[in-house]
Amino acid sequence: MGMTWHSKAEILTTDDDRLSKVFDWLKSYSKNKEELDELNKGDCTILFSSIGYGCFGSDDEDPYKGNLFHEICEQFDFPVFCHERVLPCQSQGYGFWNVFGKWKDGIIRFYHEIVYEDFVPGAFGDDGDINAGWANSAQIVCFTSDELPKELDEVIKRASKAGESIESSEPWWDYYDDEDKVFYRNDFIDNCIDEDYDLVYEIFSKRFSFYCTWGPDLFNSFTDEDGDNKIEKLPEEIDYKKIRLKPTMK
Repeated sequence: MGMTWHSKAEILTTDDDRLSKVFDWLKSYSKNKEELDELNKGDCTILFSSIGYGCFGSDDEDPYKGNLFHEICEQFDFPVFCHERVLPCQSQGYGFWNVFGKWKDGIIRFYHEIVYEDFVPGAFGDDGDINAGWANSAQIVCFTSDELPKELDEVIKRASKAGESIESSEPWWDYYDDEDKVFYRNDFIDNCIDEDYDLVYEIFSKRFSFYCTWGPDLFNSFTDEDGDNKIEKLPEEIDYKKIRLKPTMK
């Protein structure tokens, strides 16, 4: 089976009649091909999970075809939008989110973003390119000084009392800008007191999940598998206020 992932996925469409068609198709898919866990129908949305056996919006050989999201978009002739939060099950050090949609023009478009749990030397080249050909963009989990939770401020103070110093680092998005500073998880783990390890991991795990979750307020340019037919708006006539899989913590 290879590397395992925990995906939480959602399908949205324009109305409940169309949603019922998608839901019935998913139940048949789950029975005949691969079980979809926690399959649940809501108001114009369907939620389901992999519970550790993989993800739905990418494929090892071709991230643009051969996956469930692409199949759903191909199956129906109305606007549909699929997105998932994918978290590692084997300490891979990164997660990601995938989105696929079908617009009224009938074109299937997508966007993939990879999220690293910590700053990893070599994850980005000198020119800023990411080392994951299937991803359109990348993030590394961190807090700016202005975003730092009070709990982490207290971790810094306790480390200081113990004779350790937790310092900010240069931001991954601009290695040469001394004005910007950020805190990565390793900045804390390397210097915090032992009693604060679990707290640090908990806070950064929530932050990681937030980064790995797509939201309609994110700006993305969706393209087809050839990188053409670029569009910046979401599939039409879908009420994105009904979304249930959403970021829960900044």
